[in-house]
Amino acid sequence: MKTSYTHNNFLAYLAILAGFFILLFFTKNIFSQMQVALDEKEGLQIELQEKEETLSKLNTLQKTLEEDENILLDEIHGLTAKFSDSDILEYLHAYASSVNLWEERIIIRDITLNGDIQTDIGFRKAEIGVSLIVSWEKTLFNFMNYLTSDSEKYRFYITNFNYPMDQSSGNIQVNIPLTLYYK
Repeated sequence: MKTSYTHNNFLAYLAILAGFFILLFFTKNIFSQMQVALDEKEGLQIELQEKEETLSKLNTLQKTLEEDENILLDEIHGLTAKFSDSDILEYLHAYASSVNLWEERIIIRDITLNGDIQTDIGFRKAEIGVSLIVSWEKTLFNFMNYLTSDSEKYRFYITNFNYPMDQSSGNIQVNIPLTLYYK
């Protein structure tokens, strides 16, 4: 009887061990798939939280911009000016005319306008090339300050610039490439 009891125990252990191997064989990928799913869920929750934070910041910015008196809106005023070829030409020539009333001189030789270029941030931009002759280096810098001033009607961005540095007075010829963002 003792041999049959140990033989039955051995068969029972063997059946349990075979059951574990069969269970392991059929469920080996379940735990790794479950871990992958949990990791993906955690990643998506983090992404959702970041997007909710971004949305709340954008909603706050929208409420701020909708206020009547807003400093931020004043700062981007230069980016929201209306674009018109004739207005730009008049704007540039008006400054040159006001300077030419005194002893300084600005002679605008050529203006090229290339407008209606769509940007990635939703604004349109115009590229304007101004070729001019100025009488003094100070006159040139005053003109550039006028073009890039926050308080003027248009706010141009000078994309690159160079001029002959050996001349501080007397007919300095320069080309100024400008960019104007508008809505």
